[in-house]
Amino acid sequence: MNISLMGQLLEVGSLFLLTYTFFTSLIYLKKKDFQILKSSIRSFKAAFLYSLIAIILLIIALVNSDFSLEYVASYTSRELPLFYKITALWAGQAGSLLFWLFLQLTYSTIFLKKLTDNKRELAPYFLLITSISSIFFNFLILAFTDPFAPLNVSIPDGRGMNPLLQNIGMVFHPPTLYLGYVGFIVPFAYGFSYLLGKEEEANWIKETRKWTMISWIFLTIGIILGMQWAYVELGWGGYWGWDPVENASLIPWLIATAFLHTQILENKKGIFKKWNLIYILFTFILCVFGTFITRSGFIESVHAFTKSRIGYYFLFFMIGYILLAVLILFLNKRKVESSGTLKEFFSKESFLVYVNVVLTGLAAVVLWGTVYPTVSLAFFNKKISIKEAFFNKASIPFAILILVLLGICQIFDYSLKKRSKNIKTTGVLFLLSLFISLIFFKLSGNIKFLLLSLSTTFGALSLLYFFLKETKRQKIKFFTKNKRASGAFLIHMGVIFLLVGIIGSSFFSKKKEFIVKRGETFKMGKYEFKFQNFKMFQSGELDIIQADVKIYKNGKYITTLHPQKQFHRTFQQPISEVAIHMTPSKDIYIIYAPLDIKGKADFQVIFNPLIFWMWLGGIFMVLGGILSLLEKEERGVKGNG
Repeated sequence: MNISLMGQLLEVGSLFLLTYTFFTSLIYLKKKDFQILKSSIRSFKAAFLYSLIAIILLIIALVNSDFSLEYVASYTSRELPLFYKITALWAGQAGSLLFWLFLQLTYSTIFLKKLTDNKRELAPYFLLITSISSIFFNFLILAFTDPFAPLNVSIPDGRGMNPLLQNIGMVFHPPTLYLGYVGFIVPFAYGFSYLLGKEEEANWIKETRKWTMISWIFLTIGIILGMQWAYVELGWGGYWGWDPVENASLIPWLIATAFLHTQILENKKGIFKKWNLIYILFTFILCVFGTFITRSGFIESVHAFTKSRIGYYFLFFMIGYILLAVLILFLNKRKVESSGTLKEFFSKESFLVYVNVVLTGLAAVVLWGTVYPTVSLAFFNKKISIKEAFFNKASIPFAILILVLLGICQIFDYSLKKRSKNIKTTGVLFLLSLFISLIFFKLSGNIKFLLLSLSTTFGALSLLYFFLKETKRQKIKFFTKNKRASGAFLIHMGVIFLLVGIIGSSFFSKKKEFIVKRGETFKMGKYEFKFQNFKMFQSGELDIIQADVKIYKNGKYITTLHPQKQFHRTFQQPISEVAIHMTPSKDIYIIYAPLDIKGKADFQVIFNPLIFWMWLGGIFMVLGGILSLLEKEERGVKGNG
């Protein structure tokens, strides 16, 4: 039996098993025969096993350069390094959708084990919701984009992988993004299973908190790695261009972050139960939306695949899922009535709500800016383009508000008895922040920079105040006794560092272009650059021209950088492999373009201040998320918001 037929049989088999799971779960709800439920669970687990075997088969085909499969021929070649042959699994549409299905079944199967051990009565509802989503993706694979589709002609070698994807960032960026996207199926499916079940008290928030945090961590890693890939590989000196596919990962991240905050309010006050379900619904739907943008081609993006019929099915699926979820919510609205109220509008709880309003507003603005060109063309036959400047301008007020509210949340306690002291502390820290910001204001003279500097400084000082207060109260136990609070502290510090990097590189970046001959020097500020030499060589499928550039500061040698211009023989695509010298204060970023065979070259030098702090911020956010996962499930929420 050939590998194409084996793979297709596995796909058909998993679709049959998932359909069987869906109908047997419905039958169980009517007959309440436990044997039927056991059969439904077994078929779902078997579908997971089928998807696992299919993934293994496809990886084997990729590694062995089995060009009898169209997918293998399209994304690999014999010269492609083994590492990239494996990662070709998610390089194309067919492989990435199979990977999505596998991850969704993996997450669901793992959680289903916990569910059948502790809350068996909710298992059929969980199976219904997850099987619908899994059937949809399985159907797409079989009907439109089969990774096991045979290639009807014999070829000696494959086309190879797009050279832009042959980068360590793109090796880990797609799978971590997918692990984030798909993971939200668990809290979404379990939350709505609670609505459909007979339980009156909801513990779904506590029981899925770690699943939510794990997905959030992976989504954060995926976004940061995508920024890093754009920065080092695309050769334009930036890390975020507000491309629709970039936005598609940011939007669910913002909503998921808001959801993590309202979880705290439901646990502590019994409020916002309905909003938590709405937040997790739209988090998952927006994750599917991110895949829709990439896979459908409906929205123009440098990262998206070509337009295909698959987009219409994504639209129907998302609309149908939303309508079904809203119907379930409406029919069970009694179960999501808040058991508490938010009486004070000037309290920690209220400020957490305000944070969520701002996060949701920013997500709505980014979403609208992303889809509006498509909406305009479809309904008004008018082609427009939303430029980067729109998003930059629109996001600044939201960033300022988030930073200010973040700072206030660190100062205020849940107890109202200390409100007067908290207000005074807020005032003192704000005035101190204003004083510091006015000093920095002289560097720019830009009012936007002043406001961003003020809010960032206030957020940082508030976090420092919170840290000193907690370490004084708990001494050295802050990072061991209350991991959720200390994890939140690290996440918020990461946000501050991230924004410091964004603000610094946005307002103070400098760029110059130099055309020089071999052996000549050129200057930029206190730095002197010497074009020492160049060489030409081959590596795999690439012809490479590499320059050696020595860097001096005030006459003192610093380092030698090796920017390259690469030419891929199959794709006929020139690529600038940039060279970067990173320090905490600034990045020296060099782009090289050879002009003649004697060595004359065009160099673009960019000084990007404080980029280091952006990557450090991403690390802090991830470490904070991991630390918060170590908190025991039964512990009460005492986070700092």
